[in-house]
Amino acid sequence: MRRFFLSLPILAALAFASCDDGSVTDPVYSDTTETYKALLVADLRGLDMWGSSYSVVLAGFSNDSRYSRIQKNLTSTGADDVLDSIVLAGIPTTATSIELAVVDVLRQRVATISKCEIPEGHDSEDTLKLELGRVDVSPFGVVNTTVFNGTSLNCIRCHQGGQPAGGLNLSEGSAYDNLVNAPAHKYPEMLRVVPGEAANSYLYKVITEGDENLGYSHTPMFTEYDVATLPELVKTWIELGAKE
Repeated sequence: MRRFFLSLPILAALAFASCDDGSVTDPVYSDTTETYKALLVADLRGLDMWGSSYSVVLAGFSNDSRYSRIQKNLTSTGADDVLDSIVLAGIPTTATSIELAVVDVLRQRVATISKCEIPEGHDSEDTLKLELGRVDVSPFGVVNTTVFNGTSLNCIRCHQGGQPAGGLNLSEGSAYDNLVNAPAHKYPEMLRVVPGEAANSYLYKVITEGDENLGYSHTPMFTEYDVATLPELVKTWIELGAKE
């Protein structure tokens, strides 16, 4: 059997020729990951009224989690009646909604202020838009939106009109004056909301203790998720001074 051997110079020449004719090229890497982009256009009132425990954010959420996949913390510009345009880019395609929301320090959603569902098969080239105009995102504004007039919890179903339950009218424009430093209907010696003192506020006791001596028990009205978040939101508003 005849064996053939190529010398090193010949091997080098062949290798050079193969590279030179284009048969060997450097790998080309391209990023094919798609992400969404969202635009919020709004005049947000009350951003500077929150403490360190919560943040108002523009965020992307998935149906299977209460924690944001991506978020942008919103801060006050100090300008009133000005529509701000805020962009959130890099939203993963696993997100199912874009929300203007309140989250805690762990990025867990506490309350949804406004929500835009991401359509199935959404073109990542198209920007998702939330055009909201003027929105009250102060602690009281969020309590009013998500607790008194919420979807899963809606206090005004009973607390509105000429003869509201417990003599408490929580409809918009009436709620604040009927709560802060106002005596409770059943126990006039107690105030419904004592600014800075949630533990001494009748409202907070009613939604957390469920004691029948306080009147109708409200705790069963909360969903499992609500009971872990919304009473704390009410508490935060009161502890921050119960400002309007």
